[in-house]
This record gives sequence, structure tokens and C-alpha cells, in this order.
Amino acid sequence: MSRPTQVVCDGCGKVKQDVNHWWVVAQLTHNSQRPKGAFVVWPMQDIELYEAYEPMDFCGQDCALKFISEQMGKMSQ
Repeated sequence: MSRPTQVVCDGCGKVKQDVNHWWVVAQLTHNSQRPKGAFVVWPMQDIELYEAYEPMDFCGQDCALKFISEQMGKMSQ
């Protein structure tokens, strides 16, 4: 899966600039051995780590943590 040329934050809609410190939050896909709904978080990199994941891009720690918190709330209901 190739990454888009213009990256937009899936949390707040900001467009990635050259020096931003972005994070990728990825939900594991159905063909993974991990539990459904499990997430992986890593700093955005230029290498392709996205084959087993459905990646979402976040402009910083605040947006990434807000998303993770919302997902945890949904799972505990």
C-alpha cells in the first residue's frame, strides 16, 4: 500500500508539513493473528510498514491519544 503524497491528519484535518512530528495509529486487519480492534502506534516513517494494517495519520500526540481514548471508550461499553 503506498502512502498518499499529501498527508492529512485523520483527527483534526491539518496537512502535514516537512518538520511535523506525526504518528501513525493502525488498526489490525481481519487477517491478522491479533484480536480484532487491537491497535499499533508508531512514529511516521518513510518505510512501508502498512501491509497488515489500516493506518491512520495523526499530526501529533494530542490527536493520536484522543483517537485511542475514544476507541478504548467504545470497547469498554
